[in-house]
Amino acid sequence: MDTRGDTASTSLRQVLVIGVVGIVLLSGMSVPFAGVAAAANTSTTTTPDDPDIFRFAYFNESDGHISFVYANGTERGISNTGQAVILGDATDLDSDPAIEIPYVTSQNELYVIDRNGDRQHLASGVRKQVTKIATGDWDDDGRPAVFFTKTDGQIYRTEVGGHVTAFAGGLNADAPLGVTDLTNDGVEELVYASGSTLVYYNASGGTTSFFNNGIGASSGLGVGQPADFDRDGSPRVPIVDTSGNIDLVSVDGSTTQLGAADKAPIAPANVTGDGTLEVVHLRNDDVKYTTLSGQTSDLAASNGLQSAGIVTVSEDEPLVVSNFSLVNQSENLTVSFDTNDPLSKVTVELEGPENTTFHRSDFTESGSGDDYTYTTTYNASTEGEYHATLTTATGLDGDVFDRPLHDRSMLTLGGVVIVNATLVDLTDHNGVVNESDWVRVRANVTGDAQTVTADLSAFGQGSSVSLEQVSDNLWATNASVDVTGVSGANRSVTVTAKDGEGHTDTATTNDLLIDTVAPSVTNANRTVTVDQSATYSPDSVSDGSWITAYQWAFGTGATASGESVSYSYSQTGTYTATLAVADAGGNVETTTFQVTVEAQSTNGGSTDSTDSTDSTDSTDSTDSTDSTDSTETTTDDTGSTTTDSTNSTTTDGTNTTTTTDDTTSTTTTSSTDDTDSTTTTTTTTTATTTTSDSGQVHTGDTIWPDGIAEGLLWAFLLIVLVGLVARYTQKQL
Repeated sequence: MDTRGDTASTSLRQVLVIGVVGIVLLSGMSVPFAGVAAAANTSTTTTPDDPDIFRFAYFNESDGHISFVYANGTERGISNTGQAVILGDATDLDSDPAIEIPYVTSQNELYVIDRNGDRQHLASGVRKQVTKIATGDWDDDGRPAVFFTKTDGQIYRTEVGGHVTAFAGGLNADAPLGVTDLTNDGVEELVYASGSTLVYYNASGGTTSFFNNGIGASSGLGVGQPADFDRDGSPRVPIVDTSGNIDLVSVDGSTTQLGAADKAPIAPANVTGDGTLEVVHLRNDDVKYTTLSGQTSDLAASNGLQSAGIVTVSEDEPLVVSNFSLVNQSENLTVSFDTNDPLSKVTVELEGPENTTFHRSDFTESGSGDDYTYTTTYNASTEGEYHATLTTATGLDGDVFDRPLHDRSMLTLGGVVIVNATLVDLTDHNGVVNESDWVRVRANVTGDAQTVTADLSAFGQGSSVSLEQVSDNLWATNASVDVTGVSGANRSVTVTAKDGEGHTDTATTNDLLIDTVAPSVTNANRTVTVDQSATYSPDSVSDGSWITAYQWAFGTGATASGESVSYSYSQTGTYTATLAVADAGGNVETTTFQVTVEAQSTNGGSTDSTDSTDSTDSTDSTDSTDSTDSTETTTDDTGSTTTDSTNSTTTDGTNTTTTTDDTTSTTTTSSTDDTDSTTTTTTTTTATTTTSDSGQVHTGDTIWPDGIAEGLLWAFLLIVLVGLVARYTQKQL
């Protein structure tokens, strides 16, 4: 192969592989052939009869020898190829000016060969049927590798003079198609066909199937290398489907159908020179090309060859990159450069106080023909010196520019800075706002600010409310709150300052609590006793902020403030009381409840105003010499109180008093020693009634019937008198 030290003019050419069976006229000679490889076209037009311009290569079906065909129609046959059965994409594989063609022989051997007949063996045991050979720079070392499938069904890769390695540890596939950034994420993928499925391998994400609707195969596998056909930055894979139609398959599996084709290998090429790619294919064994609009034409003499039916393209001049620059523009760093061809890939490294890497998707393209400009801008936030290096660029046609280009620039920053931004509750300054309250936004801004705006959408006043300049650095505005149905939501405001050069700075204020919903409060009905103090507090209170006031009204004209208050009603009856609560946002909620006031219960000077106790008390008193005063107090089920008093004097006697709830029975027994005894039994039965302060009698109180008390007193005196008389008579005897 050619060996030259100057690689700056190296042209990496993209090729087609078309499996063809037919008779073609070349230089007046009939040549049967079965495969074609050709360099892809750009918009550059060259002289058709230039003997140094490579057009395509083919192999003869009968002996498998490869021939190189040039622009003037002449060809150079290479007889030391062996029996070629598959041709791969022609490209510069060893960094010399001559391109090489990888191919597989009938003995399953992989070689590369150039126009001078210099051949090098790359691998053995290579698959030779229903497959494809691809080329591409997978590891970005500037040297394209050859991708192929061995008879074990796995993909392998190698470089000229390198070792054969299983790709990605061994991927099962029928045909590798090419290396490209199919997902447009800045990372190269290897695209391949596995059965009727298209798959890509991403070194950071494994394998992904993106099309499984079938690939046609008759005179070979109907598939080609991926390419950016319309230069929108998104490569697509050309296939012939099982119905015999050309489809361009996107990474999401969607397809664009162009026209009919034989189920045989196809390839992208810039046949028309308009900057977009066409699909070269077979149709009824004739070589044709179809545009993106679906128009199909023959590849005939008008395309650069004397004979119809052969793939032909124009010379692909080397990719040139010029005017590479890094400038500080509007306090941003801008990278730009020019090319003579549209790019499919580019890598630019930016180093300095901040570091980043730009890829093709980061650049904006402008221009046409052979004059293109690429531009990208980086918004750095750190001042200092920055260095930019273009490490590699790849044209849409596959040409590679790998001579590093450099530039540097000093970045100085001006702009604006928001020192602080605050949000204030203007209504009551407690940090909680309600609908119709007012807030104030303030910002301290340094630099030459032209506008300062605030996003007050959370407060119902729009996303870009202008602040007025109050002093040199102070900007402010007042706004009313215009929201409803918000309970306890903390909200802030984003302030943006902008200067005349477009530099901006943003800051976020403190929060204010928005509460436009009234509190929830409940209080149950209750019963109290007249003239006795009772404590009142709400049963439950909830709110989005917090409660600031409690106001009680007791239905008598009396009021009280506080969460817990005491009040005494002076008259019995039923009253409607009211409790109103207010929260920090000024929202008020009111609830009412009933208070039933009952009278006190009284009897014999003893009062029980709250509880009732059932009890039965019994007191036995025994004294052999003294008098005994015994008093019993009993409270029954209804809350009434009964007091019984018994005064007796006995000698060696017993006095017993027993009291029950419903009736009161009093038994008094008096006895004397020796033979004379006197027994007096008095039984009193009373009804249980209640007497109020007004003199009314109610059931439950116990009273003596009229005259009973006096009668008992006289009876007691009579008993005493009889006893004294008896004792006196006994002594006289």
